[in-house]
Amino acid sequence: MLRAMGTQLRRSLATAPGGDLYRAAATPDALMHVAPGHTLYLGSLDAVGWHVHPAPVLLAGLHGAFGVRVAGGEWIDTTACMIPTGVVHELAVREQPIAVLYPQPQAGNAATLLRLLGQVRSCGPVAIGRAADTRLVRDLHEDLASLRYVAESIDDLLAHARGTRAPEPVDPRIGSILRTLHDEDAASLAEEALARQVDLSASRLRHLFTREVGVPLRRYRAWTRLRLAIGAVTHGANLTDAAHAAGFFDSAHFSRTFRGTFGVTPSSVLPRIARIHAPATSSLVPPSGSASTRR
Repeated sequence: MLRAMGTQLRRSLATAPGGDLYRAAATPDALMHVAPGHTLYLGSLDAVGWHVHPAPVLLAGLHGAFGVRVAGGEWIDTTACMIPTGVVHELAVREQPIAVLYPQPQAGNAATLLRLLGQVRSCGPVAIGRAADTRLVRDLHEDLASLRYVAESIDDLLAHARGTRAPEPVDPRIGSILRTLHDEDAASLAEEALARQVDLSASRLRHLFTREVGVPLRRYRAWTRLRLAIGAVTHGANLTDAAHAAGFFDSAHFSRTFRGTFGVTPSSVLPRIARIHAPATSSLVPPSGSASTRR
């Protein structure tokens, strides 16, 4: 599957018209992309501290193995793995390039990512891949102009992994909340206001949201703000402006949330990524009837 996707991408890159559609940071050596269906990082990392994320993640070393350890466990060396939502873990990437892919609920879940790993074995909550093909993400990483194609490529990849399995629709009330949370102008609404929007109490909304989406509302809201901030940075904003625009109290609040979610500071990653030379837009609104990650 990944081999065919990589071939298609190489053909697109070879025949694309010229012109810079991204503006690089001082020396860009990484790519981070936020789209309606996914969040993707491609680049080198070193030690990635203890963290936990509100979405399942696929990790794939682009040129070799990396280490992963869950809380209370031993280090495991692997070239690819899937870590479910809510699992506290750390990584030893050793300054090697790695692909980090988080699907949005409407685009995929943990089962979707497992299909990309090929043969798998379980090591506690972590699924270790034995036959993952990384050629697609290597191609994307090696040509920063792939910012022009990364959304379509990754969306197609996730669609292939889903196959004929139709996404499960969420409760319409939670679908409405998801669309609101991805609207920059409404993302900062208080929980009580969100609950009134769908005629629920705040406590009932929290319970229903966790059941339908798979993560608590508070954590998902932080994730949404992080995606908005990262998207702003990729479109040229500095870290402070991006943090404020996404609803963080200040840069310190943004940095704490970023580190707790990704295990690294934003200043160690975001200044290195390639920038898109286009006005920032909020293209993060999931479609009506988006899929859930029921677990």
